[in-house]
Amino acid sequence: MKVKILNESGAALVVALLTMTLLTLLGVAAINTSSTDILISRNYKTSTQALATAEAGVQEVISRMSMRNDSSVSIANGGSQVSPAVNGISNAYIGDSIASPTANWETRIFFTSSDPTDDSVNNIVNTSSLLPSSEWDNLNYTETSTTNGTSALCVRHEIESDLGVDLNSDGDQTDLVYYDKETGRNATGTGYIVELITSTGRRGDARRTVVVEACRYLLSVDPKAAVAVGRPPDFTGSAFISGFDHLENTTSSDDTAGAFGAIQDDAVDSYGGTGADDSTATLDEPAPPVDYAGQLTGNIANYLPGAASNGQNISLGGSMKVFGGNDSVPWKDEALPAWQTLAELLGITNNELTHILSQATATEADIHTSGHLDKAPQGIIYINNPALGDEVKINSSTPSYNNGFGLMYITGDADFQKCTFRGLIYVEGDVRITGTFWLLGALVNQGRVTGDFSAGNGTFLYSSAVLENMNQYMGYSILSWREE
Repeated sequence: MKVKILNESGAALVVALLTMTLLTLLGVAAINTSSTDILISRNYKTSTQALATAEAGVQEVISRMSMRNDSSVSIANGGSQVSPAVNGISNAYIGDSIASPTANWETRIFFTSSDPTDDSVNNIVNTSSLLPSSEWDNLNYTETSTTNGTSALCVRHEIESDLGVDLNSDGDQTDLVYYDKETGRNATGTGYIVELITSTGRRGDARRTVVVEACRYLLSVDPKAAVAVGRPPDFTGSAFISGFDHLENTTSSDDTAGAFGAIQDDAVDSYGGTGADDSTATLDEPAPPVDYAGQLTGNIANYLPGAASNGQNISLGGSMKVFGGNDSVPWKDEALPAWQTLAELLGITNNELTHILSQATATEADIHTSGHLDKAPQGIIYINNPALGDEVKINSSTPSYNNGFGLMYITGDADFQKCTFRGLIYVEGDVRITGTFWLLGALVNQGRVTGDFSAGNGTFLYSSAVLENMNQYMGYSILSWREE
């Protein structure tokens, strides 16, 4: 039987061509996939950069709202008065009146080399960015012209319609939105105004817009006394300590009545007293509130003891006069059941405190070789000096030693040789005070405080308003963040 063998000449070529075609298709697919991946990666990169740019815009707004609209002081960052002389700006602060806010207030920031004209018709404030022109392409978070406000970096007061609710049930949604720790968002004016920040970041073809709700840090400061100490202090000379609530505008020159000489040493002052404001007052019939030229708020609910210790009785001595509280005991040893950390005292979280301290205007790096603070004690003063014997001095060599304000936090020891301060001084170590010292706010000292006022006067006046308004140096807290 014969078998016919078919001619298979050329079959290998066909197989090879098919294989090459398949490999070509696979190669083209791989190239397309690679190109797509590169495009996706590039788009992701530019999108991420656009988002970071938008957030940079938010930070410029927060930074400028955190500044002080007060030409009488000039400090570096948080709570500062800044005249940067850049892009035509003479005052970098942006913000509306806290006392009488305008519901339709708005500020727009533009990239322009001269400060633009405001739109007074629509109550819009136009201003230049603080970012130098050399960085405009790298951080493109706003427009270069005031003719287009749609993509301008913008901040305005939040109103109820932004939330889509009628918070106070008055039939409209045009009221300003405030934020309070107890009630949250409200339209009753409790807390601080919520600011609505809109920032669009651009990078290539990518556009990312973020909307941020922010308001000032809400403080609930309760120092327990004008002077709260961990151990009984040792004061000599003329000291005047008052836990009555003083007005925020009280100054050292308000003592026109001569508070140091007006009251006998034994005339312990309580707000329930009915005695006369003179040397006839006694412990049985204490004088009414006696302080600097009538600079009291009159709100007895805010009155505190003049001083409080953490569990030990303190006696009056020398020319020291202590006023406050609601009974005849000026030193309230039972008023401090437990020592409060600074975060607890301010009524904020540890993370919030960390953020606030990160914006300090003066730190241990600003201590002179002679030991004194070589920078003005204004804004947030954070001296981290816990080492034994590592003491910071505030004296006549310290710039603006007679015009200090804000929050002063010292983890080690402090020596106040000359100082005038409005705010809270919180010291974890020991405190030594000599010469002339004047404080409006409160002093909290975990260690021991000694004061020698034989060559001057020591004045310690409690003020709830001064303590609550320290947040003007602390910047803003972010309530919410969303992307449009």
